[in-house]
Amino acid sequence: MERYCSDTKWGQGRRIACLAKHKDQVNAACRERLELMQQVFALTQKNLAEKRKQEAEETAKRAKSAAPAAEPQPK
Repeated sequence: MERYCSDTKWGQGRRIACLAKHKDQVNAACRERLELMQQVFALTQKNLAEKRKQEAEETAKRAKSAAPAAEPQPK
């Protein structure tokens, strides 16, 4: 990590992406660990996206149920 990506900022998978660019330059053990890190990161991102979607749906549902019913408009 320090050899190839020490100047890469932490967060949002930037260091994993940096290491992936250098995967041919690291030993087999590091490549295996990188693959695991990529899988964990991808799963985490998927879970976060699903959670955000659920939260948005719940918020919309609460807002809809809390909104007063619209009065009929006169013709």
